[in-house]
Amino acid sequence: MKKKIIAAMMLGAAMVFAGCGSNGANDSAKNTTESAAEVESEVQTEVGTESQTEAESEKVEDSTEKTTESGAETAEVPSTLTFEDLKLKEFTFSSGAGGWSTYLHIDKDGSFTGSYGDSDMGDVGEGYEYGVYYYCDFTGHFEEPVKVNDYTYSLKIKDFSTGDKTEPEIIDGIKYIPSGPYGMENTDEVLIYLPGTPISELPTEFVEWVSMPMAANYEESDTIDFYGLYNPVEKDGFFSYDGEDPDPYKLDEFFENTYASVDDELAAVEEKAKEIEDALGEDSTQYELNMNAMWLATVWDKELNSLWGRLKETLPESEMTALTAEEKEWITKKDAAVEEEGAIYEGGSIQPLIMDTKRAELTEERVKYLAEILKSY
Repeated sequence: MKKKIIAAMMLGAAMVFAGCGSNGANDSAKNTTESAAEVESEVQTEVGTESQTEAESEKVEDSTEKTTESGAETAEVPSTLTFEDLKLKEFTFSSGAGGWSTYLHIDKDGSFTGSYGDSDMGDVGEGYEYGVYYYCDFTGHFEEPVKVNDYTYSLKIKDFSTGDKTEPEIIDGIKYIPSGPYGMENTDEVLIYLPGTPISELPTEFVEWVSMPMAANYEESDTIDFYGLYNPVEKDGFFSYDGEDPDPYKLDEFFENTYASVDDELAAVEEKAKEIEDALGEDSTQYELNMNAMWLATVWDKELNSLWGRLKETLPESEMTALTAEEKEWITKKDAAVEEEGAIYEGGSIQPLIMDTKRAELTEERVKYLAEILKSY
């Protein structure tokens, strides 16, 4: 593992990108810290697509090549945009480090669904000892795409709904608070940027938000290789993943499995982690390295959640209270160690790799510690 990570760091050391930005538009969301959000994922238990088909609409085959101001040729871009092009994409707007996030999916008829979530485990009170979770589920419809220029389309919002929940409610020790649709607020349209759009022609605020996925090709072609979505009022930027494989390691399915013993479960998790480590050792771009390091950290984080849920069901209340306090102290120390590890690479495309590798290492250690506690009962 360590040899693979060292090789990965050497590969990515020369690539640089700007960190994700923040515009301070949503007080309840943006002011929550990354470390508080991680407490949610690590201390609480789990909180309660369509498959890809061939395009149904005929694509116009001609495309237009553009050059940047420096004269470098950029990628070819589609000459038209349809909802069919977007239906298998998952648009993501997030802090980029495991904190708050908003997800948006657009269907072939222009309808869309989305969700926003953020947590603050430091905000506790009577009945909600595990903290606060801000959320918003939203739906709506876009009007047909209107071309703005060769790289940009406007989608007018025809209708938009966030449901009828307005009051907080407490469930299993967590206070759920309805919030706004962060990233989709205060606007009646969004802009779609096509793959191949020159980065030099994009708004600075959009570039800041989506700098991590751009790192893979920024130095090579100065264009984006994904669909971007931009709220021009709040200046919030979404990037897209291929929706047909949002979970390349099938972690949701993997963690539905049950095992005869804690040791059997840990063996299965270690095997899954090795699968990701092997892929990490074969990655060729900084973006791939960063994403696989994130998935590695996610595996151990999900296993920590799994063990934590069973500890809550197994330990006496007094012992669970003491362990919860210990866990929060560990999270604080872990966050500090991760930040320190990444600080030297501040602003570089290698920083997420360094930080998530450290996060995975420390979380794996904590998982094995908690497993021993569970096995003693």
